[in-house]
Amino acid sequence: MPLFRTLSLLMALLALAMGWLCFRLIPRHPQWAARLPRHRTGGMLLGTALLAYCASEGGALLPGTRWPPLFWALVPVVAALSWKYLDFLFARAMGGLWIALANYLIQHAFAYYCAWRPLYALVALLWGCAGMAAIAWPWLMRDALQACQNRPAWRWTALAASLASALLLALLPFLGNR
Repeated sequence: MPLFRTLSLLMALLALAMGWLCFRLIPRHPQWAARLPRHRTGGMLLGTALLAYCASEGGALLPGTRWPPLFWALVPVVAALSWKYLDFLFARAMGGLWIALANYLIQHAFAYYCAWRPLYALVALLWGCAGMAAIAWPWLMRDALQACQNRPAWRWTALAASLASALLLALLPFLGNR
């Protein structure tokens, strides 16, 4: 239960950070809209940590087989190939983080009797879908940030969506039955 609540607060902070980025930081620093999704070092660090997490989870799914050491051996290989051949590393890594967190939060929202579970799961699912879009089409993150730079309506919409989802993600795990 404490890990679920902590990760839910982390997801809420990520939502607030995205809202703050879209509403306040991108208009003040317009060059960030094109540079941030392509940030290689931050994307590589976050992506490698997520690859290690996925290797750990994959190894836990197949205990007693020969696959877990292979998963761990593939982490540096995939990281090196990503550095060499992929673009938009930070956008893809953030998408992976949103997916991993959404998966954990949805599963544990039902296990720990989170208040208003369908609404909580819907918010987490929407962040997970945004993560899948960020992995599949990472340039959409750049385009959305550039739209927030140029259009006040996009900024206000991004801020409202991030505030609403952060509020739900931060409060509902603490309002459950247990």
